[in-house]
Amino acid sequence: MSEASADTAGAQIGTAAPKSGAAKKNEIGEEARKWWQSLQPAKNGEAVNASGGGNRAALAKLRRCSTWIEAAAERETALLFRRVGSGNEQRLCRAAVLAAVLAHVRENETTKIASSVGPQKGDEATAQLSQLRLRRLLSASGDDEILTAFRRLVALKGGKANVANLADLILNWHSEKTRMRFAFDYWQAGDAAPRENPEDGVSTETAAA
Repeated sequence: MSEASADTAGAQIGTAAPKSGAAKKNEIGEEARKWWQSLQPAKNGEAVNASGGGNRAALAKLRRCSTWIEAAAERETALLFRRVGSGNEQRLCRAAVLAAVLAHVRENETTKIASSVGPQKGDEATAQLSQLRLRRLLSASGDDEILTAFRRLVALKGGKANVANLADLILNWHSEKTRMRFAFDYWQAGDAAPRENPEDGVSTETAAA
C-alpha cells in the first residue's frame, strides 16, 4: 500500500472515534450485525435492511482487501469501528479485520460458526473444517493472518455465518480463552469450555437476518 493510502487509512480511523464510553461489550455483537445488515443488498426483491438499498460498492471494496490496513482505508470500516471500537490500537486493527471478513458473509446464521463446521453427532467424517485446518486457525495470531484464516472459514461455509459470533471471535482472538472456546465448540463441547467474565465477552444472542 502506498504512503498516501496509509495516510488515508489513518485519517478515516481518526474521524471514527468510538461512542462515548465505548459500546458495552454485551452489545458489540449486535452492533456488528447491524453494520453488516446495513450493507446487504435486497434479496429476491425484498430488502434486508431498513434503507432497502445496501451498499454493493462498499462490500466489493472490502472483499478485495487482503490486509487490515487496506480495509482500514475504507469508510465503512471507520463506521464499524465507531460501533465496536474501544479506542485502543489493537481493537482498531481487529475492527478492520472484522470488516473485511464480514463483507464475505452473505447470510446470517444463529449457530456458532465453530459448531457448524465441527463434527456433527460425534461423527468426525461430517466435519467441514479438518483438524489440520482447525489447528492452523487456532494458531493464527497476526492481524493479516487472522483475516485470511476467517475469510477462508466463511468461504468454507458458503458465505453463511453467525455475524455476532464472528465479531466476538475476531475482536478477541488474542485471548487464549476465546481460541479455547472455539475448539470446544468445534467438538460440540461448548458447555465444558471455560467461561469468561460476562463483561469481557461479546453477546452472540442475535436473531438471524
